[in-house]
Amino acid sequence: MVQGITIVQGEGRPGVFLTQSSVGQVSGVTFDGSGVLGGDYGVLLDSCANVSIIGNFFQNQTQPVTIGLSPAMSQSIAVISNTMSGFSGGIGAQNVNILDISQNQIQATSLLGNAIIVEQCNNFSITGNTTDGDGTGIFVSITGGTGICSQNIIRNCQTNGAVIQPEGPGGNVQFVGNQFGECGLGGVGPVILVAFGLGSGPDSVTLLTNIYAGHANLLNFYIQSTNHINVVSGNTQLQTTLPNMIP
Repeated sequence: MVQGITIVQGEGRPGVFLTQSSVGQVSGVTFDGSGVLGGDYGVLLDSCANVSIIGNFFQNQTQPVTIGLSPAMSQSIAVISNTMSGFSGGIGAQNVNILDISQNQIQATSLLGNAIIVEQCNNFSITGNTTDGDGTGIFVSITGGTGICSQNIIRNCQTNGAVIQPEGPGGNVQFVGNQFGECGLGGVGPVILVAFGLGSGPDSVTLLTNIYAGHANLLNFYIQSTNHINVVSGNTQLQTTLPNMIP
């Protein structure tokens, strides 16, 4: 357990590096990075199980939380109620079974990164987070996995608010009840982009009751998909009349 301390990181140094841990917790820690672009990572985690990252404060980081540095799977990882700022993103996770990312406050300054990125995870939940800035708010890419993105507030994105990339049969991402502020501030694209991969079908993604509350900016669509989606309903816009493009 790492708890209740302040970690002042040198340039290019992680604050906490967890590997092959069967149980652990990082809570109430202040991570103070050097502020050098491309150098500092608050928490690095790989091949772990039953680890929680809760109630920490991250500043001057390249990416505050990074989960999954190798192909080995991690199990039962929680990232909850952290406040963080990062240059290239906030939370990046790959190769995790049972992942909870919830109630985090994320500010990112990159024009190209992702505030939250989840790749090749299963049984994941991304709920109740607030992201401010970055290229894309939430990016999800899975092969045959399942998960939910719900009740997040995503704002001030340079291009897309969310990108969902399902691949392979049997998977499903439920994208439900999220609210978007300004998107398309620096590049052309839709608020929500669904890019289907090989083997994924029309039930791979569910889009329900999401809200876009920003302006048109450089956006060309509200929802754009490369393939048909069976369940799309109740997605609204408060200030715009952007079209959808769903085959």
